[in-house]
Amino acid sequence: MSYRIEYERLIGLISAAADAPLFSLEAWQAYLGAETETVRLFSAQLAYEWQPLRVPSALCETIMAQAQAHLAASGFAWRNLWAHILRVTGNALLLAESAEISAEQAFLLGILHDVGKLDELRQGTSHELIGAQMAQQWLASQLPTDIVERLAAAIAKRGAQHDPFVQVLHDTDKLDKIGATGILRRLSSYIGEQNPAAALRIVLHELAHFPKMHFAESARLAERKRNFVAAFLARAAMLIY
Repeated sequence: MSYRIEYERLIGLISAAADAPLFSLEAWQAYLGAETETVRLFSAQLAYEWQPLRVPSALCETIMAQAQAHLAASGFAWRNLWAHILRVTGNALLLAESAEISAEQAFLLGILHDVGKLDELRQGTSHELIGAQMAQQWLASQLPTDIVERLAAAIAKRGAQHDPFVQVLHDTDKLDKIGATGILRRLSSYIGEQNPAAALRIVLHELAHFPKMHFAESARLAERKRNFVAAFLARAAMLIY
């Protein structure tokens, strides 16, 4: 089987899973299978990129359940977004020690950063501001006021650039735009389902405009993700244009 056919099949397989309840590395690997070398390489890259998700406290467990329930209640293409949120949260946990923030704080940054995304479509207010307001409401009396305010400011993208909360959220969110997870994210979206080539062009754009990372761990992960997605898109170029 030619690599072009292998790439066509892989891209088609991912696009066919638009908004499917595939929330973990294991779920995606089981869905993709291991029929071809291209799929096996893609799954191996996913395993490298997809960081373990652990829930560090009872508060995090509660907020995670609230966030998922809020998105699910929208009834609109929430599963792809939830998978992204979970990956970002895993990335945030990876950076917590280097950023000198607690695992709980890192978890809350990740799990709440896009919780207002679907509300934006209905309300016309930016999802960052909606998410910040929800974070303040849900965390009031649960954490010190100054921590809640810093979390909300980072989610609203109004925090100080030197704040570790802002830096962690910046790196973790950007990391999910490239690499195997970036490809997965765009292809398994509504856009990917309707127009896989357009979804891959979004990944290409993200690669071309990928910013500098703040931490050694995120920089190393970004470098490998950049290399993988560049090679993938070069092979899939005939399917993009």
